[in-house]
Amino acid sequence: MKYRQTPHHLFDSNLQARPKNAGAIWRTLCWVNDQVAISGDLSDFDSEALVQLNDWENQGITDIIDLRGEASHERFVAQHAPHIRYHWLGVDDEGDRRSDEWFEAIEAAAQLVLQDPSRKVVIHCHMGVNRGPSAAFTALITHGVDPIQALTQIRTARPVAAILYSFDAVQWFAHRQGKSEQEVADLFELIVCQRREARHPARQQGAFAHGRGNLLHTGAASIRSHEAARGDDEQHDPGDGRG
Repeated sequence: MKYRQTPHHLFDSNLQARPKNAGAIWRTLCWVNDQVAISGDLSDFDSEALVQLNDWENQGITDIIDLRGEASHERFVAQHAPHIRYHWLGVDDEGDRRSDEWFEAIEAAAQLVLQDPSRKVVIHCHMGVNRGPSAAFTALITHGVDPIQALTQIRTARPVAAILYSFDAVQWFAHRQGKSEQEVADLFELIVCQRREARHPARQQGAFAHGRGNLLHTGAASIRSHEAARGDDEQHDPGDGRG
């Protein structure tokens, strides 16, 4: 298996992941579909965390998938909402490659929820920018959602989502499906194209419109043609750090 490095430069100057109201959306439940929501974490102050947890309960949350390696609210949730199932799959958000085992654990936890229409899950990390949205992306694609559609749904629901680890997730899943190296390369490039389009929403074109059919078999040649037609001026954006 050939591993393709996450193109970190595509997260430079990411205005979509750094909106002026980022703080307001931090701990807001953002519903991707009827069963999956993304958020930041519970507050470190118990009184505030209890208000959040009560809100999660009122919105029907039955499960929590927590991706923070640096913290856990499992005891707090067990004390105040013991009926909510807590899945702690914590990792650090250092930007390095995520392991196959991490994605497999996310898939297993998400499937427990998604196979039961009566259950709803909030998937979160600290800020709800990278780890949480990337885990939600993994949950969606392993449940049959097209990768481009999954990215679009997540970013529509939660504009602060950068989804840094989606590049690792899509490679893991494509190899797991038995895709050839060329098919994996094509899909990776398609995700790169989608990421570039997300940085310049005014330039979006029909090939990446929400609701398009499965794009897993789009050829590399058509992807390169799309890139050439759109231009490459985004390569000159100044960097200001990851989303």
